[in-house]
Amino acid sequence: MEDFSSQIAEFASPFPSKIFEQELDNAYIKYRSHNKSSGDGGLDSTIFFVNSKDFDEAFQLKEKVDKENAESELKHIHPARKILSYFFLFTIIVYIIYKFFF
Repeated sequence: MEDFSSQIAEFASPFPSKIFEQELDNAYIKYRSHNKSSGDGGLDSTIFFVNSKDFDEAFQLKEKVDKENAESELKHIHPARKILSYFFLFTIIVYIIYKFFF
């Protein structure tokens, strides 16, 4: 029986967890996953455990999945939300400059 003692990742959404499973399978890294449910019907998450000898390689895969997931989320931000964010950032900068020099 293998020892899956090192927790490598925990994903709150199913999309990155499935991608991470595929990456581990493609790299021939054995893992064990557990679904953790919050008792009040809130967020469910998937926790991954790997063997200690595969930890470094699995960690690199996890970082790759995290980076791809973050880039994917940034692509889908609503354009109006981006514009509002830049507007408020610009307004704050103008206010700080005004207070600093006047």
